[in-house]
Amino acid sequence: MDEKKGLDLGSTYRNEKSCKKFLVAIAEITRLAIEDKCDKPGANGIYDAIMQAVKLPGIPKEEMMKKIVGFAGDGAAVNTGKKAGVIALMRERISGDILMVQCMAHRVELAFKEAMKQASLFIKVYVLLDALYKLYRIPKQAAGLKAAFSTTNISKIWPVRVGGTRWVSHTHTALQNMLRGYRAIVLHLSQVATTRTASGMQAKAKGLLKTLRSKDAMTFAHFLSDILAVLSKLSKTLQQREVCTYHVHEALKATMTSINKFKDRAGPEQRKLQQGDCNSFEGQTLTGVDHSSGQIEKVVEALVGSLARRFSDMGGEVLKATKIADMQSWPQEHEDDFGDDFIGVIIDHYREHFDNVGVDVSAIEAEWTSLKQALYENQGNKIHSMSWPSVFELYKSTFPNILHVIDLVLSLPAATSECERGFSQMKITKSQYRNRLKATTMTMLMTIQLHSEPTKDFDPSSAIHQWNQNHNRRPNFMEGRKKGRMAALEGAKQVQEEIDGVDGVDGAQMVAEAAGGAVVEAETKEINSDDWFTDMEDNVDSDDGEMEDRGLVGEDEE
Repeated sequence: MDEKKGLDLGSTYRNEKSCKKFLVAIAEITRLAIEDKCDKPGANGIYDAIMQAVKLPGIPKEEMMKKIVGFAGDGAAVNTGKKAGVIALMRERISGDILMVQCMAHRVELAFKEAMKQASLFIKVYVLLDALYKLYRIPKQAAGLKAAFSTTNISKIWPVRVGGTRWVSHTHTALQNMLRGYRAIVLHLSQVATTRTASGMQAKAKGLLKTLRSKDAMTFAHFLSDILAVLSKLSKTLQQREVCTYHVHEALKATMTSINKFKDRAGPEQRKLQQGDCNSFEGQTLTGVDHSSGQIEKVVEALVGSLARRFSDMGGEVLKATKIADMQSWPQEHEDDFGDDFIGVIIDHYREHFDNVGVDVSAIEAEWTSLKQALYENQGNKIHSMSWPSVFELYKSTFPNILHVIDLVLSLPAATSECERGFSQMKITKSQYRNRLKATTMTMLMTIQLHSEPTKDFDPSSAIHQWNQNHNRRPNFMEGRKKGRMAALEGAKQVQEEIDGVDGVDGAQMVAEAAGGAVVEAETKEINSDDWFTDMEDNVDSDDGEMEDRGLVGEDEE
């Protein structure tokens, strides 16, 4: 990090031990900053942390609080409580107009889980995917599957963890990998099932083969892949950092339409299974009676109903009115009354806010009509590909009041998926090659990754003071050792040259004896330096012990 800022560290602190000390210092000042923002648990602590987070240099706190129009959180009572939740505190202390939006990305996951309760085959497929992932984590079995991939000429598509994240897209990936690597997996399991082992692997392979060759399980797996493809697209849209509430309308509508089609028409993966002989897949004969059709119908109906219930507030007046910000959904031709009702709803709900920030409410509707007319006349067919930043740049001074309304709509949050990225970061940091990281080290790494500023913006002053306090630091120590060694080597070289230039054995012996004292003196200094460096390392180790006692640092088990 310091090298990126143009600093020359030298070689004294270019090692793992010193890196760990720097890590402790940076993590400690980052942790202290977090504690300063949120020092109390519960709704009051979260509220105080939010108030700290929205502070901006040069803008008074009172002005920032006037600009708060919405709050997004998960469905936990600490956020949604009507009497003592975070949203209740905001409406009591800031404004009653503040809109509460429960994370829409989480709603998709909850709707999917609720719908899958209608299908026992989902449990069967889920257990299969989980068992395959765990089986091929064993090196011997992984090597066997690798050979099977080569035999079947299939690209290596390894089974992944079905519950790797809470998002449905991870389940979809696990399912897709199983279906694409089906032939190789079956081939390898067939070989294991015919080989006697003391570990019980033969019985396990037979059980997995039975599920893989089950007609109803494979039919449901293909249907599930079609459903998850649609839900994954919606989920990924809602997970984007820049997503706003107006993005949700069209994405949700398209998702509901696609799912409803599965009632009367099979999806692409299902049709792939149905082509040709319905009793086989990838050359393997499927056995058993297919009981999947009834469960598929129940899942489709349950999923549509669950999504409709969980997104019912999108039909509410304010959230429904955010459609006006989606320029792609504007009519092809200019309509005089387009969006008038939506603008009226937003004005009525946020009238107090508009008055507080100095918006001329009486001019909003007239400016809306004029803005529409200007856009259709000047932009024509390009209007559906325009972005709001470009509209603001063109008309900010002409229609300031209506553009403030649009700015408010664009500010309404739709998801809190950013919080879930912490788990993904943890898995990236603690990989299978670093699986012996201690909890204390992991905590420090996660604190820096999630809460510290980017390298180019990070000010290391506080971390340097934290690292330097109560310790004697000698940043040029290693450079001094190197100079001493280089001087000793140079002296030895000169002695060798003098010996080579003297005639006779007696003359060479005299030169060597004269130089001996200097060599011994240099070696003595080197030994003393080494002893001092050993003492310094011992001091650092004792510092580690103090850090561990405070719960701040721990050495890796390696």
